[in-house]
Amino acid sequence: MAEETPHDSTVVVAGAGRQDPQTGMADETLQPSGGAIAGAAPQPPADEPQAPALNTIYIFAAIAVMLGILVGVVVALIAWRPAGHNSPYDLGTLISGADGITAHLVLTWDKNLGYRLVVGPNDPMRLSGFSQTVNNAPRPFSVDIQLKDQAGSLLCAKTILLKFDPRQAAALAATNGSSQSAASGSAAPVAQALDIAGAEAQELTREHDQDVFQNDLDRDGQTESITAQGEMPCTRQVFDRTASWTFSPDFLTVDQQAELQNHLSGIDNEAKAPAAESAATPAVPRKKTKKKAPVASAAFAIEGDDVLVAFDVTKGTMETSGRRFFAIDKLGVGNNLAAWQDVPANIHYRCDLNSLCIIKRAGAGVVYARLRR
Repeated sequence: MAEETPHDSTVVVAGAGRQDPQTGMADETLQPSGGAIAGAAPQPPADEPQAPALNTIYIFAAIAVMLGILVGVVVALIAWRPAGHNSPYDLGTLISGADGITAHLVLTWDKNLGYRLVVGPNDPMRLSGFSQTVNNAPRPFSVDIQLKDQAGSLLCAKTILLKFDPRQAAALAATNGSSQSAASGSAAPVAQALDIAGAEAQELTREHDQDVFQNDLDRDGQTESITAQGEMPCTRQVFDRTASWTFSPDFLTVDQQAELQNHLSGIDNEAKAPAAESAATPAVPRKKTKKKAPVASAAFAIEGDDVLVAFDVTKGTMETSGRRFFAIDKLGVGNNLAAWQDVPANIHYRCDLNSLCIIKRAGAGVVYARLRR
């Protein structure tokens, strides 16, 4: 018979947990302190506090740099921004040697940029030539002014016109050697009148909505300077940034002014010569001669200003407030029909001895008509 081996209930089986001698169950709670259970997984270490993310640091650094740059730009703009000018702002006087004239410009600011320009001779000895040129302009003249900043860049510009009289220029041209002799016959005065009328219409168009110089007379009646004032199409920023200015006159040169002055003086001397000779020559009895019919001094019979109150292109008629009626040339109206139909309007008319008329108004050119009554 096999011998039974005595069983000790307290024996610990390798790899098993400690058992309770009374229940015979393994006591999983009775673990030796600090001991590791064979085959058990190691416990993870406790979480440690982490450092701030590097991306956040970079973002704050970039924001700080951008703020610094922005502050620097604002400071630079404030430092470099030109100080505003007080009104009036005197830009001083400039001289144009070739034309022998000076120009003085003053700017003002009152909701708009205003200017005052005075032009005159740069030498008192040239006053007579300057005055003769202004009052007997052989062609249209103008003066351009330009406002510039500290770097010399153009900011704003303006053109001012001198008054031009085509009729006076034609009379002057007829007295110099360059004018051709007038053609014979009655057609020559009519053709010349039409040319002058066309030139006057062009002058009205040129001066429309433009600033024109006014003459400043001295005690002797000579034009010692010409003055223009008005507004320039510029902003307040342009007014504040303006540091200098230039001007470009379209004027006769000094030599041309002297030549014109000599020519006009020669005309005056020729006009005075017959009177002087008659005064020096002793009076002698002369035979009576038949009086000749007076010769018309001009090709026009009537000339004047009136107000246009009716313009009917279908009937080919126009009427003025002065009760003058004209028969108009429908084809001569051209593209200016809408402008002529805008009544009332100021007009200027000239009619010859045959009642052939030239009628003009600002901004609408001229029309040719026949005076009815």
